[in-house]
Amino acid sequence: MKKVIKIKPMKGVIAWYIKVKELLGFFSGAKGSIIGCTSAWDTIYIKEAHMRSKKLIAHELKHIEQMDRHGKIKFMFLYVIELFRNGYKNNKYEVEARGANYNDMIKKYKLQRT
Repeated sequence: MKKVIKIKPMKGVIAWYIKVKELLGFFSGAKGSIIGCTSAWDTIYIKEAHMRSKKLIAHELKHIEQMDRHGKIKFMFLYVIELFRNGYKNNKYEVEARGANYNDMIKKYKLQRT
């Protein structure tokens, strides 16, 4: 049985939180605004203008897969260490996510848009 992943528009508190991260420059090396993010609760948040982007959805699903592979807490720790060592662009988890294929990812996960 496929794991259900919720896809929600980036609104309210989540949108505010992302905006603060952008303003503080938390993601060193990232260019532009954040259009998608993955929570540890099997939910992907995407800005409304990008809700149908298969490339972005595959990218965020890869982060879910990474959490499943390492465990959520361990993944978050590893991700932050990688971020500080190599920046956003060269973070190995981001590199892997950028290479994610939508058709491969939806074989593993069922998307539930809310």
